[in-house]
Amino acid sequence: MIKSLLYKDIRVYINGMKNSYKKMKTYNIFINVFYLFLMLTGILIGKLNGNLSIFIIVLNLFMFSILTATFNMDQELNAERYLATTPISSLKVVSSKFILLLLISIFNLTVDTIVFFILKSGEGYAFFDYVISVLLLQMIVTLIYSIEIPLIYKFGVQRYLLPFLLSGIGLIIIIALIIFAVLKLFPKLIKIDTLVFAGTGKFIGYILLLTAILSFLIILLGIYILSVRILKNKEY
Repeated sequence: MIKSLLYKDIRVYINGMKNSYKKMKTYNIFINVFYLFLMLTGILIGKLNGNLSIFIIVLNLFMFSILTATFNMDQELNAERYLATTPISSLKVVSSKFILLLLISIFNLTVDTIVFFILKSGEGYAFFDYVISVLLLQMIVTLIYSIEIPLIYKFGVQRYLLPFLLSGIGLIIIIALIIFAVLKLFPKLIKIDTLVFAGTGKFIGYILLLTAILSFLIILLGIYILSVRILKNKEY
């Protein structure tokens, strides 16, 4: 059933985009070209200073708009209200959205990784560069967009944006405070820099990476459980 719900989201999105291009062809072409321009600019900046954050953020904005679009189309088709009258559980409905979220995130991470190694080919780089500039940033962006799911279930697609922006800023502040606290407790990490994952810093580096991945999974699980609870208790 989750597979069918995921297929529904993808098909509805594709059909919606086809109709949108027919009605607003010039606008949609402009938006796509604009995103492409921003991504190419991000790659160029990454080539100059080794920082791919602009490219990664723009790519995520573009790709995660697919997730938002599926909610918009669900509202237009009254799909959420209809699913509430069927035997399909809230768990399965929410699971399909989170699977779509993870598929988009994995796609983005794959593209980020390919671009990173293409830009770094012929240059010396440390695994630390990849972890900081690609992997951790992608996890943070994925967490921010995962917040969108419970907020849309709670407030609807018309009123979720402000809570989403405030929640995203709050999450970024929390992550920044955690990083600050870790560096305060382990001041030597500031000096280790690229030596993390190499030599004497190898063990510390992989422990911190594993901690970051586990924290990511735990927070994502918490947001998933919250989403199920909100949808389950929602009244239509």
